[in-house]
Amino acid sequence: MEPILYKIALWTFFSGMIAHFVSLYPREGDKKGRTLMGLGVILIAAGFAALTGLISIRWVVQGRVPISSSYEYLSVLAWCVGVLYFIVMHKLRNLFIGACMSPALFLAVVFAGLYPMRLEMTLVPALQSYWLKIHVSMTIVGEAAFALAFVAGILYLVKNMRWKEIARGVKAKSFNLMLVSVASGLIVVFGLRGAGIV
Repeated sequence: MEPILYKIALWTFFSGMIAHFVSLYPREGDKKGRTLMGLGVILIAAGFAALTGLISIRWVVQGRVPISSSYEYLSVLAWCVGVLYFIVMHKLRNLFIGACMSPALFLAVVFAGLYPMRLEMTLVPALQSYWLKIHVSMTIVGEAAFALAFVAGILYLVKNMRWKEIARGVKAKSFNLMLVSVASGLIVVFGLRGAGIV
């Protein structure tokens, strides 16, 4: 049952993200854009329900909060980002915010799927402490809040940038620098992973 719920969450978050991206193309306040945004919210709500079911099943089966493995940690992180997504979308109802927050949901679920889904029925002695629940759950909430702050910062920069006043060469240089940064980061991550360090 859990792999099915995971796949439902993964593909509905992906579909919701695409719907949010497509909703940006019509003009601001356009009825078509609002309809697509509504579809994106419905799809993300379906994925959130599947993710909630997945976390609940693990909680019941294991008899403890599912935060002890990397898979569980990232799943709960995605759930917390989902809660923040719904709070922000309810308060602001902004197309651009939904388009920026939906990839965070999708990527958290994708990264969770990179780790084994096996159930850990017994924890190692170092993790058998009530501090695990307090420390890890607060870390997850903090990281979800930082994800929201990151998105808000990007939104502020994009919305307040005077794109027409920037020279074409500066735009090209900035874009190339961004591509080099992303490529370098990916090379380092995959290199560390291939070497068995991460």
